[in-house]
Amino acid sequence: QKYHIPDQVQYAYLLVRKDDLKSSITVATDEITSYYRNRMEEFRLDPAVHVRQVFLNKPMVRPQDRGTSAGEEAETSRTAVLAKATEIFQRAAKGESMSSLAAQFDEEKFPPARDVSETSSTDTVTTEPGDLGYILRSNARNSYGDDWTSTVFHAKPGSLLPPIETARG
Repeated sequence: QKYHIPDQVQYAYLLVRKDDLKSSITVATDEITSYYRNRMEEFRLDPAVHVRQVFLNKPMVRPQDRGTSAGEEAETSRTAVLAKATEIFQRAAKGESMSSLAAQFDEEKFPPARDVSETSSTDTVTTEPGDLGYILRSNARNSYGDDWTSTVFHAKPGSLLPPIETARG
């Protein structure tokens, strides 16, 4: 008790009013342009795309199973998954909605589906089956791999892409 010092806080204030700054500072257009050109990378945003997909798991073939009956079975399963993906693509190309196809066939467990009751009205679009929402290129590369990312980010907006095979599916 004898040596207890109460908490102390020291404050320093600087009062600046926007109107005072507006009248006392002038910046030429050339200065703004020069500042931007010298720091363009700081202003660059990572590209993003809005993606809807139907994900099918791909059976894994272990190196030790290659050439064995287990390896042949996995390869047959992989071929069946590719045929199923092609059928889904053809149905989507004929006009069937991606959300109904995803609700029926999607096997994706990442990202986890959100509970519709916990989303706001602006989030409802991302609660549809198969709707991944907007994905940044850097996140896509980490989550889905280079082949998927390259194909999706080079596609025209609104286009329907044929099945893309990745390491996961």
